[in-house]
Amino acid sequence: MRDLNAVPLAHVAKADPADWRTGLRVGTFILLPNRIETQFLDLNLEQFVRDGGARERRLSGNTTDAQDLTAIKGKRVLVLEDRIVNQTIVQRQLRKLGVSCSIAADGVEGLEKHATEKFDLILCDCSMPVMNGFEFTRILREKERDSGGRIPVIAMTANAFREDMEKCFAAGMDDFLSKPVTLQRLASVLARWMGGGERQSKASNGTNQVSPTGKAVNVDILAELLGTDDRDLIASILGEFVEAARLSWTQTQEARDNGMAALASAAHGAKGEARNAGAAILGDLYAALESAAKSDDDREAGRIMKAIPEELERVEGFVGDYQQVSAA
Repeated sequence: MRDLNAVPLAHVAKADPADWRTGLRVGTFILLPNRIETQFLDLNLEQFVRDGGARERRLSGNTTDAQDLTAIKGKRVLVLEDRIVNQTIVQRQLRKLGVSCSIAADGVEGLEKHATEKFDLILCDCSMPVMNGFEFTRILREKERDSGGRIPVIAMTANAFREDMEKCFAAGMDDFLSKPVTLQRLASVLARWMGGGERQSKASNGTNQVSPTGKAVNVDILAELLGTDDRDLIASILGEFVEAARLSWTQTQEARDNGMAALASAAHGAKGEARNAGAAILGDLYAALESAAKSDDDREAGRIMKAIPEELERVEGFVGDYQQVSAA
């Protein structure tokens, strides 16, 4: 466990609200799915437990070489992402870095845009409707074998385990970003692949995905993703998130009627969306639901689904208060 601060941990095996409170009392908590392999435990812990200096690093400036950042200005990126809030965040991030983008909501749309427009790099979510990121990349690489050339494809996924990373590389992707993706990490990866830096995957890990304060929303996470503390901008994105989160909950309820695979897919999307907006506990509940669905544990899935509306209500209350203060 190199380069990790010593922090108190509580292993939360099930998504019971009492377990969350236990985790908060000891300082932080993580959720390790049942499918985790022992040999990957050190990596998985490292990806969930990050040092506490992220906010200070964001405010003190980007560590990516300035020359590399200058080199990516004016570049054009194709973004494959189906979640509205995630689309908004990555568009804001790219704009701040001087990079233009086009959005595709699934792999089919992505292939159409790639065929008709010129891009320097592709940011690709892995879990999308119609055609997922893995199938998109496989088809893209087949087309490139016939036409020549190779555009960098960077995976962006809410899954942060080494086995997920290896699945991305097997599909033909070049690098890996686990959500939520901070502005600094995005800049570093773009500079590596578009700015003339060393083109070697470093599989960038996610930011801290826990909420030690127990708040429904940790706005510091969203501020770090955007690279700004602008309260009006954060309030606007949180408003979008609340609307999206309500829709995600409705879709999750409907998905349960269509079987466990559909439920796992819906929970996965809602998980990444919530964590991107700083709603860590809601995101962890969806992570637990995804794990239960993949394990075909209907009883556990039902128990978790009873806890989600209460946490969603906490999120809505927090966002409402935050927007009122911002507007004052």
